Amino acid sequence: DRVAEQSHARAAAAIAAGRLRDEIVAVPVPQRKGDPVLVDTDEGVRAATTMQSLGALKPAFDKNGTVTAGNASQISDGGSAVVVMSRRAAEQRGVKPLGEFVSYGMVAGPDSASLLHQPSGAITQALARAKMKLNELSLFEINEAFAAVGIASMNDLGISDDVVNVNGGAIALGHPIGMSGNRLALTLLHELRRRGGGVGAAALCGGGGQGDALIVRTVD
Repeated sequence: DRVAEQSHARAAAAIAAGRLRDEIVAVPVPQRKGDPVLVDTDEGVRAATTMQSLGALKPAFDKNGTVTAGNASQISDGGSAVVVMSRRAAEQRGVKPLGEFVSYGMVAGPDSASLLHQPSGAITQALARAKMKLNELSLFEINEAFAAVGIASMNDLGISDDVVNVNGGAIALGHPIGMSGNRLALTLLHELRRRGGGVGAAALCGGGGQGDALIVRTVD
């Protein structure tokens, strides 16, 4: 519940400061009557969320469990897109890249219950593939499918939550299935650029017990 409370607080602060504006495309939604409604802000963020309000929710899967609707991600609507090209192609077109792909990791198994630890495993694999060390990464975006995924990932990697999901995570912002991975990478690159550049990792788990990670670097 503490992770969920923090997710909402960080997302609300990011929205208030305009930190998510650069990665959101406003969408006009037609109405049966009147003018279209312009959606330009994530609607699932609840700034007033507290440990007390979260603690009042019933367990979702097991009567003695700790996962509730409050500390699990929202199933939200959303879309995300990127254009990927070589450095040469970007230079030929006069395009200034947002960042560059460094490495990736893909892990799975042995069963679906292992999904809590798969993001950290995928990040570790991506680091090994790039011959990099963990301390070379300055920021992380780890999908909050459940708060427990983030906790397990941080414990596995030995990293602090002050460098993970600094603008809130999927518990607050939502988890549109199929687009979250791309959203994580974009959010990560935008925040790295705001901080003057650097290298970071985005990762998420899958319901079948898999994990995927991407290491990206900003480009001057």
